[in-house]
Amino acid sequence: MLNRPHRLYLSLLVVWVGIVLFIRPEQFWSAAAVSIVIGILAAFYFQASSREFARRLLARALGGDRQAQAAYQARTRSRFGDIAREYLDALLQCEDERALQLVVRQLGHPDAQARELTEDRLARWGVRAAEPLVQVAIGNELSGDGAFRARRLLYRWRPELSPNLTVLLDTAGYWQT
Repeated sequence: MLNRPHRLYLSLLVVWVGIVLFIRPEQFWSAAAVSIVIGILAAFYFQASSREFARRLLARALGGDRQAQAAYQARTRSRFGDIAREYLDALLQCEDERALQLVVRQLGHPDAQARELTEDRLARWGVRAAEPLVQVAIGNELSGDGAFRARRLLYRWRPELSPNLTVLLDTAGYWQT
């Protein structure tokens, strides 16, 4: 699934090389135009299929499948930006509270825009997102900008945190560092 855009570009390259090498020059422009139209249609198909596959994989990940969770997190960090965006959008639009752990882990995403979108989503979840965020913060699973964003959210929710979470944070010395 990660390589679908790459396959699309490779197939278009093969088609265009075939057009240049095997088609007579008078038919070249019409064949090139047809291949471009087919490429555009294929791009829309691949976008729709990756969106659907992201939803299905997210459903498996929320069902507790560890491999699906690892695959989902890896695909949100794909080098293919369009694939990563589809997976991240599907995750951030999810209303299921079982997705909170996956959403919190996106604060460690290498892309700054993804971290910002994740912080906004967690802010909309409110204090309900505090427990997985505290677990990640205490476990030092985030660094740099992700840790800063987690600290900022926890500080904003500090008066509303449950006593158990407050004790966890105080015991770990989270506010002293």
